[in-house]
Amino acid sequence: MGLGKWLARKGSIGSTARWAGEGFFNAIGAGIVDLEKLEDASKSATQFELSAVVDFLLGTRHLGLNYKELQMLDFDKIPSSKRRDYEMYLRETSTYRLFGYEGLLKLVLSVLKVEADLHKNTEKSIRMFVEVADEELNRMNVGKRFIYGLSHPASEDEVAKTREYLIAWAGDPPR
Repeated sequence: MGLGKWLARKGSIGSTARWAGEGFFNAIGAGIVDLEKLEDASKSATQFELSAVVDFLLGTRHLGLNYKELQMLDFDKIPSSKRRDYEMYLRETSTYRLFGYEGLLKLVLSVLKVEADLHKNTEKSIRMFVEVADEELNRMNVGKRFIYGLSHPASEDEVAKTREYLIAWAGDPPR
């Protein structure tokens, strides 16, 4: 492993991937992910459950709210001290949801696009960052289904196409 990849793994790329992986398992433990619905192995069932995980993770990251509090939040009553955090939450959730839901890897890239200007890197660097984030999520045993938001079982062809799409998408500025 080269120095750049090692730094990415130890720095914001790897730590953001580990945050997403840990948060995913916390969401399962908190009952936010409906495991019965996941018996349906379709892509739509996977992405529906991942949508709740994204709200949970970004809500706690920026607003300090749990999933139920976030669902009942009156956005007009957010104190001014939390406005910047709320704007970050909105940017990251809208960046993630743009062009559909693609799993925890896209969540990691969305956070990095907004918080660390991931999109300003070269394609070669972005490709390495995607590889590092993918490896970190795999090490946590998240599984391809949730890393890429695919049906179960995901074919290697689907995984490769989704990875290439995410590499290209990561180079575009957040919206």
